[in-house]
Amino acid sequence: MLTSCFGLSLRTGTNIIAIVNSITSIFYIIFNVWEFNRSFGYSELHYRNQTMFLDELFFNYITLLFMLSGFILLFANFGLKQATIKNETHKIYLWLLVSYVQLGTILTIEIVMTFRYNMVILDTIKLIICFILIDAILVFQLLIVHSFYYEEKLVEENNYSKLRSELTSQLQEENLDEFQNVEL
Repeated sequence: MLTSCFGLSLRTGTNIIAIVNSITSIFYIIFNVWEFNRSFGYSELHYRNQTMFLDELFFNYITLLFMLSGFILLFANFGLKQATIKNETHKIYLWLLVSYVQLGTILTIEIVMTFRYNMVILDTIKLIICFILIDAILVFQLLIVHSFYYEEKLVEENNYSKLRSELTSQLQEENLDEFQNVEL
């Protein structure tokens, strides 16, 4: 696990990741809203062909799913931002869960794109380099936030054990005082 993020604390690194990802999610949602509202380049004559209409309908549903995933990511990023302010490990855990699902989906799409489409070798190499860069950034973000999660979880467990020991010592003192005050 990491102990710092480029010389900054893990809290600061996670805070930066939350802000940058929130801005990226907002742009992603705006792009998908724009994509949903445009006509995909079909003219009126193509609407008579049933297949073209079904293709556009299918693309509309896919765009809605991408828009929904953008909203989920935005929600998780806001939760991560709140978790950097307070000690709320469940919000960090939600972000980690959503991000691992996102990484798995991206890897699946990358594999399908690489093997399904026949491209020139040079284009394939450029595409693979782009995929490697995107995956490296996502994995590094996950590593930073995962390290921050373990750090916050340790603080949460220490606070719990300290509170529990204080409460048990208070209860023992109260029981001793009550026992001494009882008349036989």
